[in-house]
Amino acid sequence: MAKSFLNLAKEFQSRSFEALVAQAILVCCRCIMLELIKRANTDPRTLGNLFHAVSDELKQISFTEALALLLKLLEEILNCVVELCKEQGQ
Repeated sequence: MAKSFLNLAKEFQSRSFEALVAQAILVCCRCIMLELIKRANTDPRTLGNLFHAVSDELKQISFTEALALLLKLLEEILNCVVELCKEQGQ
């Protein structure tokens, strides 16, 4: 985090230990608020209902079904790779 966002350079000048601790706590609070805003703007978990709908859908699928889907996808990818290798070999 840049000093300018947290106002570390010119905001506070004191020799009291309690004042230094209080200023450090305020800076940490500012940092937490900035990170919260950043997360709200960029994190997909903050999309609300969309995230919960997808997460509920994932909960409904069993482990064996998920494993079967992954194996099927892996098989399709390997078949594509084999076909590409055959084409390049010709």
